[in-house]
Amino acid sequence: MADFLKESAERVKRGIRYMKSGGLNDIMSKVRYRMNSIGAAYDDWFRERHEAGEDVLAEQRKKKFAYEPKISILVPVYMTPEIYLRDMIESVLAQTYSNWELQLVDGSRANDAVEDAIYVGEAERIILGYKDRDKRIHYHLMGKNMGISGNTNVAMKESEGEYIALLDHDDVLTPDALYCMVSALQEEHYDVLYSDEDKMTEDGRRYQDPLFKPDFSIDLIRSYNYINNFLLVKRTVADAVDGFHSEFDGAEDYDFILRVIEKTKSIRHVPRVLYHWRINGVSSVVDEHKREYQREVGRKALAAHLAREQMMATVEYGTAWGSYKCNYDTPGNPLVSVIIPGGGNISLIRKCVRPLYEFARYSNFEIVLVDPGDDPELSVLYHKLERIRKNMRVVDFIGHNEISGVRNFGVSYAKGDYLLFLDPNVEILTPTAIGEMLGNCMRPEVSIVGATLYNDREVIASEGVAVGVGDSYTHLYKGIRRGEFGYRMHNLSNGNYSAVSCACMMIKREAFARLGGFSEKFTTEYSDIDFCLRAGEQGMLITCAADAGWYLHKGTPRGEDREKSADELLKQRKKEKDLFDVLWTAVVQRGDPFYNTNFNRKGNPFSL
Repeated sequence: MADFLKESAERVKRGIRYMKSGGLNDIMSKVRYRMNSIGAAYDDWFRERHEAGEDVLAEQRKKKFAYEPKISILVPVYMTPEIYLRDMIESVLAQTYSNWELQLVDGSRANDAVEDAIYVGEAERIILGYKDRDKRIHYHLMGKNMGISGNTNVAMKESEGEYIALLDHDDVLTPDALYCMVSALQEEHYDVLYSDEDKMTEDGRRYQDPLFKPDFSIDLIRSYNYINNFLLVKRTVADAVDGFHSEFDGAEDYDFILRVIEKTKSIRHVPRVLYHWRINGVSSVVDEHKREYQREVGRKALAAHLAREQMMATVEYGTAWGSYKCNYDTPGNPLVSVIIPGGGNISLIRKCVRPLYEFARYSNFEIVLVDPGDDPELSVLYHKLERIRKNMRVVDFIGHNEISGVRNFGVSYAKGDYLLFLDPNVEILTPTAIGEMLGNCMRPEVSIVGATLYNDREVIASEGVAVGVGDSYTHLYKGIRRGEFGYRMHNLSNGNYSAVSCACMMIKREAFARLGGFSEKFTTEYSDIDFCLRAGEQGMLITCAADAGWYLHKGTPRGEDREKSADELLKQRKKEKDLFDVLWTAVVQRGDPFYNTNFNRKGNPFSL
């Protein structure tokens, strides 16, 4: 009993210490995240605020566009239950945009079982009945089942549209699906268009689990097939990639999309839910062996894509099922200059510097530690470390000790072609973190790479930033414990963002020079966001390496900030927010392209 009481008392003490150290904030952040998740509220939201009403649909039917391409909807049919078949066809007939054709290719006859033969005859009768009603419906009954890729290719060959659209035989389109796509084509004759999607119950009565997608993200598509449905592709592009390839059946749509995006950058995301994916016994209960086969075929499709793109990389399964991770090589192992603005305290500096030498697997780096000269005890430590480490240099900074100026000053002493900005309260968590970031930064299309920053309790502090959400911007996935799932598990996958935290950020040196460094008008975190937005404005791609983990320890403010009161710091932040909002009004109002306009921009991230 005494041991039990002693253990219980110790647990209470640990709990009190946890709460005092900020644990309550972690718990409440997590609770708020769960409470604001989409969940059961989605069905009501879709019907009341998103679904096109009858009056809107009536107006759409009257609309005449300047550009009205024919859209060929391709559907490979195989053993489709009657209710699913009818629902799918009826959803096409209900389209408010009328210049379409429906190409149905049925491979069911290849099955010789008696009960299936009865089914085939019934399906044929149903489809031919619809065909008699509407001449835009075309039916091809295959004598031999050529698989989903082969059958889809037959549908494509028989079609005449300027665009092809893909629809599964048991799913449905919203009535305004084609209208919304063609409306987007009035801006530009895009090569590829895709929409948001959700799932519906087997009886079609309830909608759930929406996939609200970002605008095109090369890193997210290399993590999993987030584009999926509803997809339109210009016929010339589909022909150029030779349609679907049977060796990737099981992940044929992923392979097709990867080959398509290699041919074009003309890709448009339409942020509306236009496609309902049916949950049913056929599609949701899949043999485990088959699931593993599909997963492996998807990995091979991604590896083939990287090989075609001449990327030196390997592909492995991601943390989340159905996701993948691209491991990019670092050919030549170039020098990385780690720029650390001095500050904090002795304990933090040791935690920041020592593990880079003793724990990090990537070894070709130098450290440029900028000493602001405001703490004699820290200056002694800096120079002591400099004497111990040959590849470390301490440079004295004279001037106003704002973070932007300190970082810019440090770059002038850096020798590497890749710059890693590291705040003094940041400690490497995963041994491969530098290599992960460098491998991504060395890609020709990437200029800036962020990382996943955790607090001392291994809860995410920052992993990508969305602009125009919350108070000018917000850190996504904040409050999620390491290894747990955020929205659609994106926190576990590499992705592209409008901004990342410069507390731990890598950038190509030439890109930094082109941007002219950090704006010294900002001394707070607005400096980070402004820097990244200027990069995006120049077409630079920002990637976050999800598996590059670092600790973001609590630390004392740097330099002049230590001499300011809480009120002065609050006024400074308010001043910089006002400046930021003026400089980036259009961006904030337009919404973040790597987020989604369907989310509530004033609530917690990924909430309705």
